[in-house]
Amino acid sequence: MEEHTVCPWCDTEIVWDEELGPEEYCPHCENDLKAYRTVSFSIDEEAGAADGAGGLRETTQAADGGIGG
Repeated sequence: MEEHTVCPWCDTEIVWDEELGPEEYCPHCENDLKAYRTVSFSIDEEAGAADGAGGLRETTQAADGGIGG
């Protein structure tokens, strides 16, 4: 049976064989598939007006699902 993975960097669908296991690097863009991290920003208009920071909050999410700030 074949498994499918989508590269978070280039959105290429990667098909790998169950016997060989998942790819560590995208064969198209060669970015690491195991250490993918996300950064998201949210805008809080009320908090930003008082402190002048614009209300931006940064949240990072590690590949293991943990969230840090």
